[in-house]
Amino acid sequence: MRRSHSALLLAAAAAIAAALSGACYEFTGPEPTPDLRLTGSFYSDLTNVPGGGAADTMTLSAAFGHITGYGVRYILGRFYSAFSVTGEYEDTTQSFVLTIRYTNSAWPVDYTGSVYGADSLSGRVPTYTAPGYYEEVFYRLPVPPCADSAPLLGTHDSAAPGFIVRFQDSVNAAAEAARLAALYGFTTTQVYQSALKGFAALLSPATVAVLRCEPKVADIEYNGVVTIAH
Repeated sequence: MRRSHSALLLAAAAAIAAALSGACYEFTGPEPTPDLRLTGSFYSDLTNVPGGGAADTMTLSAAFGHITGYGVRYILGRFYSAFSVTGEYEDTTQSFVLTIRYTNSAWPVDYTGSVYGADSLSGRVPTYTAPGYYEEVFYRLPVPPCADSAPLLGTHDSAAPGFIVRFQDSVNAAAEAARLAALYGFTTTQVYQSALKGFAALLSPATVAVLRCEPKVADIEYNGVVTIAH
């Protein structure tokens, strides 16, 4: 017996409905696009603010108006605390509020500010000793132009500016330091050729980024003051 056209359509519709009712669907749209002005690694030097001698380094990720991140604070060249970051930003005004929570403190700190150009965040933080605020600027750390870069260790110490670049153990430190200085246009302040193979120098963030991609560089560390206990 032949079925009518209407009956065939009804049967097909029923089959589709049954298939849909038993299926499980997952959204496969694109990943959230990060706000690149607020995404990345930043550092600040608090030498000239109340209680100066501190330095912060933080890494942020921002998308859809939300910010998360983590960081480290040093005071007078010594590790003070790690911290976590959460916050919100307004895309049209390029303003943001970051809440910083230190691991050794129960009190969060609000950092309120705005994106300044493409490479820095400018904001204010409430003071503890008296009512008011101080300004803190975070500068972007350039991303090394390679996938497998040497580690960048420590954080900025205003009492001992500069960096220590450590080579692989088999490298001729004097020859390689001279080559890199000529290639990238900086001057070494000291070359190490015995227990440590490497050199010390004042380097711009951009130079640090490209040096991290040099194959003979093992790591780069912020210079610092070492205190010997008596």
